Amino acid sequence: MAAAVLMTLCSIAALAADPPPAAQIKPRQDKLRDMGGALKAITDETKKGKIDWDNAVIPNAATVKQRAGYILGWFPKGSGPEAHVKTYALPTVWQKPDDFTKLGKQLQADAAKLDQVANAKDEA
Repeated sequence: MAAAVLMTLCSIAALAADPPPAAQIKPRQDKLRDMGGALKAITDETKKGKIDWDNAVIPNAATVKQRAGYILGWFPKGSGPEAHVKTYALPTVWQKPDDFTKLGKQLQADAAKLDQVANAKDEA
């Protein structure tokens, strides 16, 4: 009986584990496209005469901030070119992880500033 319970728990733990690295590429690409779309929407909005903060800038800045918070976890070992899945990520992400971490943290800080400026409706 104890062995059956242990096997069941092990099976559940295996199912709950992170997906294989190659399976993480498509979700990563989707999230990065979300960020790009949000940044484009903000850029387009700022080119208009009157900025719609509440419906265009603030929600898109929130998207950028939210997605940026996860970027350091989107590139696990094995999810690069060796996964044999089409990806536009440069091999440098995995070859120079310290540099990538530094840039990822800077992105997170900049995204937080963007969100702060958007919520303050600061046109400066």
